[in-house]
Amino acid sequence: MRGNLKEYGLSDKWVQSKLHKAGISSSKSVFLAQLQEDGTLYIAPKDNTKPLIV
Repeated sequence: MRGNLKEYGLSDKWVQSKLHKAGISSSKSVFLAQLQEDGTLYIAPKDNTKPLIV
């Protein structure tokens, strides 16, 4: 949803950086990623492991 990222002044590179920080190497392994009001990223991996917040 690049339009949504752009609206908040963020980019694909920002998302990839957050995923990397969480130990996730590819967005293909993410079920859901949601920007929180405080600027953190909630990440729910596809493999049903514990969700992450970075």
